[in-house]
Amino acid sequence: MISFKAHYVQPAIIQKQNALTGNFEDCKVRMAELEPVSAADSIALKKTAELWGGKKFSFLGDISDDFENFFKTRNESPNKKFLVLTCQKGDLSRLKPLDILACAEVTQRTLNKHEIKYLEVSPIYVHLKKDRKLKHIGTAMLDGIKTLLPNKDIVLDSSCDGINFYLRNGFECLNSITMIFRGRAKKLVK
Repeated sequence: MISFKAHYVQPAIIQKQNALTGNFEDCKVRMAELEPVSAADSIALKKTAELWGGKKFSFLGDISDDFENFFKTRNESPNKKFLVLTCQKGDLSRLKPLDILACAEVTQRTLNKHEIKYLEVSPIYVHLKKDRKLKHIGTAMLDGIKTLLPNKDIVLDSSCDGINFYLRNGFECLNSITMIFRGRAKKLVK
């Protein structure tokens, strides 16, 4: 029997606040790639999008729609990856929406060029929240994507609010909204 489900890709490092000291410390989480033919992955993504406020407040609704449509048009579409960062332990066959920290949709445009169409961090952990218990989630997702695509150009269109974030993470501005990452990804987790 063939079973389709999210599969583990690699570890990632975020920062978690120590409840005793209040200091932030390294915390290992997991990057997983969703399988577009998996009903369980589709359900998890839809539920997570609802938890994050739906399309009015999050790109995750758009990622969920693209995820649904990808399998139907896969032969005509460029190569896509749907990635999540999760703090879920054990089996990933049933992703827990409350454990999903971030999600990204990455499309291969040419042999050496990939586009991050969407990258969304849970609204609970965005950098504007002063009481957040986890941080560096977006950076961990970008580091994971760079590691998955060594020696590839990675482009994206950023909102004005995100430009400084991408600059801090090694991207350059091509114009007022388009950012590019050029260079070699470093192995961040051993």
